[in-house]
Amino acid sequence: MRLAGFEPGSATFTAVLAACSMGGGGIAGFGRRVHCDAVKTGFKRDPYVRTSLVGMYARCAFVDDAYGVFCDAPDERVLNALIDMYAKCACFDYARRVFNATPIKDTVAWNSMINGYSMHGRCEEAMELFEEMKVTGTPPDEVTFLALVSACAHTGLVEEGLAIFESMMIAPRIEHYVKLVDMLGKSGRVREACEVIKAMPMEVEEGVWSSLLFGVSGDGGGGGGSGGEGGDEGGEGVGGGGEDVWDGGNVGEGEGG
Repeated sequence: MRLAGFEPGSATFTAVLAACSMGGGGIAGFGRRVHCDAVKTGFKRDPYVRTSLVGMYARCAFVDDAYGVFCDAPDERVLNALIDMYAKCACFDYARRVFNATPIKDTVAWNSMINGYSMHGRCEEAMELFEEMKVTGTPPDEVTFLALVSACAHTGLVEEGLAIFESMMIAPRIEHYVKLVDMLGKSGRVREACEVIKAMPMEVEEGVWSSLLFGVSGDGGGGGGSGGEGGDEGGEGVGGGGEDVWDGGNVGEGEGG
């Protein structure tokens, strides 16, 4: 490109850095050279280039370099990208450092931290951060509640998960019901899970039933859940005829013949 007399612009740097990201650590050296070119040509402060630099260093596992890009010229786009990247990688010290340094935290920033905690089974920290979020007046969205219910499902905090679901200030989507059913199934509360499914205001998709079945199988077939409630019923209702748990006529029809 340069031999032809053309100079790279923002789109060029972004595309090349994205290619370096896909190449992993083996091509990180070339990515550093691209970074140097961006500095020399003044494009290092371009928000798209900075975000691409953060992504490239993160995917190549150079978290210190990613943090260095942020410290050089932070903006909202880079901040949120860094928080999301560090939280998903379980680098919570870095994630919290960037999060705390963010002057105006939008819903995306809060969601990135909460979702990161949720992904790695740190439910209490996710819940604590949600309480902080409410104090600031930042409005939660469907992503916030999905991460919270998911965190409760991962850690078996069923009552907390139910309370979060009931407190939703927006209409639950199918994804929220899937997580709720998964949580109840894992705890052996199959009857409640089926009641949730029956009460869903939208068409019940296959993923909802799959969530229940996987949840029950993960709990040893529904009979050994710590909660005990509905455990024996789960062993019959999901694996057998289903009439004791589900009276809607859709579970177990045609199974036993």
